[in-house]
Amino acid sequence: DIRDNDDEDNKCLAQLRELFSPGTQNFNNLLAIYLNTGRAHNGLGDEIECGSGSDDLEFIVLNVLLVKSNFMIARQGICSPKQCNTDFHFQDITSMISNALSSGMGGVQVKSWIDVPNANSSTLSVGAWIMIFVIAAIVLLWIIGILFTYTSVGDKVAYREGAESSQKIQERKALWALTFISFNPIANMKKIFAINSGGDKTLAVLNGVRIFSISWVIAGHAFLFPMLGPVANLTNMTNIFDENSFKFIAGGVYAVDTFFWLSGFLTFALLTSKMYPKKGNIGAKNFLMLYFHRYYRLVIPVAFVQFFFMGLMVYLGDGPMYERGITNFTKLCTKWWWSNLFFVNNFLPWNFNNSCIGWVWYLANDMQFFIISPFLIYIYCKNRRIAYILLFTLIIISMAINGAFTLINDVSPLISADKFDAQSWMYTKPWSRMGPYFVGAIFGFSYFELTRQDDFMELRNTTFNKIYKILKDSQYFSVGSMIIGLGFTSIVVFPIGSFNQQCGFGDDPQKGANCWAPFPSFLYNTVSRPLFVLGVACILIPTFVGRLRVVKGLLSAEIFAVLARLSYMAYLIHPLVLFWFVLNQQQSFYISSMNLWFFSVGSVIITYILCIPFTLLCEAPFMSLEKYVLFPAKKAKKEGEALTNGYEEVSMKAKYTSLNEDEETIPS
Repeated sequence: DIRDNDDEDNKCLAQLRELFSPGTQNFNNLLAIYLNTGRAHNGLGDEIECGSGSDDLEFIVLNVLLVKSNFMIARQGICSPKQCNTDFHFQDITSMISNALSSGMGGVQVKSWIDVPNANSSTLSVGAWIMIFVIAAIVLLWIIGILFTYTSVGDKVAYREGAESSQKIQERKALWALTFISFNPIANMKKIFAINSGGDKTLAVLNGVRIFSISWVIAGHAFLFPMLGPVANLTNMTNIFDENSFKFIAGGVYAVDTFFWLSGFLTFALLTSKMYPKKGNIGAKNFLMLYFHRYYRLVIPVAFVQFFFMGLMVYLGDGPMYERGITNFTKLCTKWWWSNLFFVNNFLPWNFNNSCIGWVWYLANDMQFFIISPFLIYIYCKNRRIAYILLFTLIIISMAINGAFTLINDVSPLISADKFDAQSWMYTKPWSRMGPYFVGAIFGFSYFELTRQDDFMELRNTTFNKIYKILKDSQYFSVGSMIIGLGFTSIVVFPIGSFNQQCGFGDDPQKGANCWAPFPSFLYNTVSRPLFVLGVACILIPTFVGRLRVVKGLLSAEIFAVLARLSYMAYLIHPLVLFWFVLNQQQSFYISSMNLWFFSVGSVIITYILCIPFTLLCEAPFMSLEKYVLFPAKKAKKEGEALTNGYEEVSMKAKYTSLNEDEETIPS
C-alpha cells in the first residue's frame, strides 16, 4: 500500500517502477530480490549476495516478537529496494502479521519491526577506542614485564653486586620493577599450567566439581542461546523435550547452586581455620583486608569483560542479526554498568531483564554472603551451637520465602508466573539463593572440625566427626552416602526436564506459566536448591576421609587443577562466545539434540581456549601485582616462621595442590 502524497512513499514508488521497467540491470535486481530473500519460515536469505551486484538493493530483517516471553518467533531476511527499507514502508505488512498472530494465539501481544543489519557499526565508538587503548597498554606491559624478568633491569643493588644469591623474583627485583614483572605473560602462563606438589590434596576433589559444574552451565546456555537467533524448525523444536539427554541439560539451572555451596564451604572451612585459634579476634586491619582482597580479586575481571562487551563486541561480527542483537544487550549497560562494579546488580536494577551483562548476578549474591560470613564465623569461635542454629535458621528462612512466593503466585519450577515477576523476586535475590551457600557453610564448619580435631579437644566428639568416623570405618556407609547423594540430586534435576515436556517454556496461553498443581510446585521450589547441594555434599564427604577412591581420583585429576584456575574467566566470558556464534549465523539454526550437543561441547572447548588470553590480560597480572607490590610477603623474623603479608593469615588461600597458591578460592 504505497501512498503517492508522501515523500518517502514517492521515493519507494519511483524505485519500484524503475525495477519493473525494461533493462538488464532491472532484471538482475529483481532476480537478486527473489534469490536472496528468505522464503521459508525464519529464512534469512543471503545478506552478502543481496547488495553485492547493485547499489539499489539493501538487505533487511523483519522481526516478530512474542512480547510476554520476549521470544522471537520470526526473523525473515528480505532483499529490498533501498528506498523501501524502513518500518514505515512495512507498517501495513507488520501490522497484518501482528494482528493475525495475536488473534491466532489467543490474544497474545506480538511486536514486529524492521532492522537494517550492520548499519551503524562502520566507525569505532569512543568506548571501543578506550578498550583498544587499554588492551594495547596491557600488551605493552607484557613486553616490558618479559624484559625486566629476563634481564638485569630492576635488580637490587645488592643482587647486582653478588651479595644476594636468591633466585626468587620478589627478592631480586626492586619494587618498581615488580610492578611491570607482574604483567609478564610467560610467568603468568606457567602459573596457570603449573601442577603443584604440596598442600592439602583432600580438597582437590573440588576442582572436578567446579569444572563439571561450569561446563554444565555453559552447556545449558548453549542449548538456550540458539533461540536468540532464527530457528529453522520452530514448530517442532520442542521435540527435544522428549529426549532424556535434554532432561539432564535442563537441570543445569542447579549447577550455579553448586558454586554457592562451594563458596560457602571454602569460606567457612578456610577462614575458620585462621580465626578459631584466635577465638575470632583477628584485628580490625585483617578484618578489613578480607573484604579488600575479595573485592580486588573479583572486580577487575568483571570490569574488563563488561567494558569489552560494551565497547568492542558489536564490531566483532557481521551477521544479519549481529548488530541489533548485541546492541539490545549493551544498551542496558548505559544506565546500570556501575552496579556490577559494586556487586549490587541483583538489586539495581530490580528487574533481572534490565541488567548489564546479567549473568554476573551470581557474583553480587556471593559477595553479599561473603560480607556476613566473618561475623558468623566469629560467633562460631565463641559458641559453636549458636552458630549452627543461625545457619540452619537462615536456610529455613530461604526455603520458607521460596515456598511462600510459589504458593501465593503459582510460580513454576522454571521460576516463572503469569502475573508475578518471579525471575526478579526469586531467581537473583539473596533470600532465594542463601540456602545452598549456608548448607556449604555448615559442611565448611564440619571440615574444619575434621581437620583440626587433634589441635582442639572440644572438636573431637562433635556430631560431624562422629559421622566422618562412621564413613571412614565403613565402605558400605560411604557408598550409601553416595547413593543418597545421587538420589537427592536426581530428584531435583530430572523434574525440570519433565516440566518442559509437559508445559514447554511456560509461554503457552492455554496452559499458562505453570501447568503443575500448586502443591507439587510449592514443595519443589521450597526444597530443591538446599536438597540438591545436600546431595552434592553426600557424594563428596566420604572422599574427605579417604573413601570412594574412584570418585576422588576422577575429581582430583590434574587436568582439573589447571582448568579450575580458568573457571572464573570461563564463567565471565562464555556468554560472549555464545552471543558471537549465534548472532553471526548467516542462516537459521536447526534445533536438534545432536546439533545442540555438538554446539555445547564446542562452546566449552572454545571458551576455555579464550580464557587464556583474557586471564593474562585482566586477572593473572593483577593477582601477581597484589602479591609482589600491594601486599608483599614479609620476611620471617626467625628461622621456621611462616612468611605473611599482613593479612594472609586470614585470607582465603586454598592450600591444596589443585589450585594456584596465589589464587583465592572463589567458586565462579
